Amino acid sequence: MRKIPRLSVTTARAKVLIGVLIGLFAATICTVLRGTHAIEGMERRVVDARTKAYVGTRPADPRIVLAVVEEADLSALSDKEVDWPWDLETTAYAFQWMAEAKVAAVMVDVLQFDRGKGPEELVNASADKLEATKARVKETPALMGAYKALRDGGAIVLGMELLSARDEQMNANAAAVRLPVYEEMAKRLPPFDVVPEFSRERIWLPVVRLLSSASQVGFVNSAPDDDGVLRRVVPLARLGARTVPSLPLATALSLRLPASVRGRSIRLGEAEQRLDERGAFIANFRRAGSAYAVVRPADMVTAGARWADAGKKGDLPEVGTAKVDAVKGKIIVWGVNAPGVKDIVSAPVSDRFAGPEFQATVLDNLLNGDGRVAADSSTNTAILFALAALLGLIGGFTLPRGVLFGVWLLLSGGLVFAAYRWFREGTSIDLVTPLIALGGTYAGIVAFRLLSEGRRNKWLEGTFGQYLSPAIIGELKSNPDMVQLGGRKREITVLFSDIKGFTSISEKLTSENLVALLNDYLTRQSHQILEREGVIDKFIGDAVMAFFGDPVPVTDHALRACRAAVRCKVALVDSEPIALALGVPPLKNRIGINSGPATVGNMGSAERFSYTAMGDTVNLASRLESANKAFGSGILIGPLTYEQAKDSIVSRPIAKLIVVGKNEPMSVHELLGISGETDGKLLALAAAYSRAHVALLADDLDGARRYLAEALKHKEGDGPTLWLAHLVDDVAAGKHPRPWDGVFVLDEK
Repeated sequence: MRKIPRLSVTTARAKVLIGVLIGLFAATICTVLRGTHAIEGMERRVVDARTKAYVGTRPADPRIVLAVVEEADLSALSDKEVDWPWDLETTAYAFQWMAEAKVAAVMVDVLQFDRGKGPEELVNASADKLEATKARVKETPALMGAYKALRDGGAIVLGMELLSARDEQMNANAAAVRLPVYEEMAKRLPPFDVVPEFSRERIWLPVVRLLSSASQVGFVNSAPDDDGVLRRVVPLARLGARTVPSLPLATALSLRLPASVRGRSIRLGEAEQRLDERGAFIANFRRAGSAYAVVRPADMVTAGARWADAGKKGDLPEVGTAKVDAVKGKIIVWGVNAPGVKDIVSAPVSDRFAGPEFQATVLDNLLNGDGRVAADSSTNTAILFALAALLGLIGGFTLPRGVLFGVWLLLSGGLVFAAYRWFREGTSIDLVTPLIALGGTYAGIVAFRLLSEGRRNKWLEGTFGQYLSPAIIGELKSNPDMVQLGGRKREITVLFSDIKGFTSISEKLTSENLVALLNDYLTRQSHQILEREGVIDKFIGDAVMAFFGDPVPVTDHALRACRAAVRCKVALVDSEPIALALGVPPLKNRIGINSGPATVGNMGSAERFSYTAMGDTVNLASRLESANKAFGSGILIGPLTYEQAKDSIVSRPIAKLIVVGKNEPMSVHELLGISGETDGKLLALAAAYSRAHVALLADDLDGARRYLAEALKHKEGDGPTLWLAHLVDDVAAGKHPRPWDGVFVLDEK
């Protein structure tokens, strides 16, 4: 006998260790890949998918109102001979109206760097330029007055821009007059005990007249990812040694709410917005389109102009959407999204998302503390390694492959479910990278199992497959021509037998103990087959394929196969001592028997061949052996086997079975014993079960249940009886045709 191949590691502890190492290796590879553009891109798209999934789970904050200059506003005022861009006098009407309407704050999402025409802009201008612009200097005081009125009654917050060292900067004169005003404004901000990742070196401020009239200023810069999509919000930035707020945060801080910014937290009143390790958070969009109430700037300009014409006396005029109740006590987001001045960003919910709407969304998130936060890299790494190691640990135990696949699906599905649930609650974890690690771990464990089991099973097949039936040997002696390759059609009966749970058993034993157990089992099984002149075609690991009716033709091959199957079941008792001694449960096997035409003969090459049977009859016998799992039965026999042996056997009907790959049903019975050799309990079980089967076909569900209850008294926990009882319930529930036609479709091989 050839030497049994062994792996260098076979103990249960070593397998568990190897499984864990496979998981850790997969996690390490994924950690390295996490920084690549491809993985980063996939993670971002998954964040987008989660963002879209929860858009609208919380309504927009009713305190926020959009006032965005759009094409409709330009058209409305062009009829009144007001051209675009509007001069500051025109804009001032809207801001004066808002001040009189008692808005809580105005967040100006428009950069006002060069519209004031103050000294800081004109110092380097030519004489002609100076003369041409002097006439417009008077425009600024009206807007300044409106800003001051808003500041006195609420807040007016302007936008500034942060620049890198290579960008153009304010000229020396502009910086000289604007920076001191900005320094005074910065003193009114609370201390920022946080060091954000986002940083710039330079600043560009609004013109000094407007800046000095405002409540506060905040940067308008955004931080889109490498793909150009704006997901992250940076509420704070580093400007040299100083931390400065964004426009939405500066607006929120101007609302006179109790505020603190420290560590990784922004507190505004009762709301707390967490920040990730980069000092940012993920925008929580209220809707893919406009989510906030809208007041048209043109309506406010018209209403403000009417109020000015009335000497700013009497009731405040209302025009169109410009209603006092619509803006009183509200935060107005003033922006421009008009032709030639488009303010559009690419966001997860839309690739054409309005910039002012994005700023309103950020303000909404800050005021309600529900912006989402990316988990720390250490947290993501811990999740990655923990899941991969857990799958590796479980994979190292003795589990059937189907169970391991189920564990992999469970962990992967659980991760996806948890990631979405945590995202809804406000935390975003990596999803793609740990899923890849789980897939890699599963593939590695399967490969390891194939290596170990494959080498062992090869040895088993090569060794036990050498045994031939004495009948074939006798035929070879009398008919040497049988050695020639080729086959012939014969009607035979094919038997397939397989040990239940063999994979789990084999993984618990060393190769030597496994071979000892199989030798004992297969020897006893083979004896029952050979004693009835069957041919052992092959051993496939623990499985036995045999056939009856060739090479020596016999007319009762079906009955011989049935007798062998019954005796094989009885012989299992004789294998119990060695099984118990090796620490495994008593062996149980499933058997499938089918009769019909098949091609039988020597198949292979001139150097190596085997005497075997092939054809549909063989395939169906194998399917019947597997089908026992669906019904909880022990021996299933096909229709021709039943017809040829029914007078000499004890059996019960199962169903008209449609197996995978076949369209026509075939009547299948379970073989219980041989006539005259079966005990009374089995006979009573068969009788009660058969009556239940007949009652079900006759649509007598109550009768079927009554007979099934009787059957269970004869054999508690009987598999086919429990299966039929479940089928009765399914018929009653309408899951099968009523009356049942006896057909059952098997969807697994």
